[in-house]
Amino acid sequence: MAVILSVIMPAFNSEKYINTSIQSVLSQSVENLELIVVDDGSKDSTQKIVRDLASKDERIKLLTLQTNRGVSFARNSGVKVSSGKYVAFLDADDEWYPQKAEIQINYMENTSSEFSYLNYQLINNDGDVVGTRMISKSGLSYSELLKGNRIGLLTVMLSREVAVRHPFPEVPHEDYACWLSILKDISNANRASVALLAKYRIHSNSLSSNKVQAAKWTWQIYKREGLSRIRRVYYFLHYMYMAISKRR
Repeated sequence: MAVILSVIMPAFNSEKYINTSIQSVLSQSVENLELIVVDDGSKDSTQKIVRDLASKDERIKLLTLQTNRGVSFARNSGVKVSSGKYVAFLDADDEWYPQKAEIQINYMENTSSEFSYLNYQLINNDGDVVGTRMISKSGLSYSELLKGNRIGLLTVMLSREVAVRHPFPEVPHEDYACWLSILKDISNANRASVALLAKYRIHSNSLSSNKVQAAKWTWQIYKREGLSRIRRVYYFLHYMYMAISKRR
């Protein structure tokens, strides 16, 4: 049976949560998938955990990098060796609900979409749900996304052709930069369902939790996009409003 979905999971010293993350992929209602774990130079037991699981399920493939190259390089390496019609991403501490892949694939097949996203939950280190990210818009264009990155990486599904054409750049906010690159190539990203189908783990020391740093990264993305100073200010004001109001 041909692989319909390739799941790319970068991992760096991920022994604490990676088993749970992998099991959430293997438990998907869609079975004809592959999970490509890219070990990014881990020094803990990450590789052993993955190898043990791979010995019991041939859908797991381990790609090892000798030195730590960062999540962009790791994800791009996984995409290059993928074989699915679609590509999705899951970090080694996040989780999916069992119907996530099936619902999203069905949506993309029925609508010929090349880029879809979902709503998701926020969980703490213990796995308790502490919040949600509900995206109000059913579709996002390039100009809409410039107002702020509403798309959670763990919810994204792309056609493999789009994923290959638009690798993750090695910059802060690499996912945001990647989504903008894609939306200059295709018209829209589409919300595949209003259901909450994924869990994003928030760590107290997570860089993404630093609002000041995130704002600086967003400004740098605007510069990277070649926006004039006036347009940068315009979109940054939208970004700040979204951050303060928590509206997506």
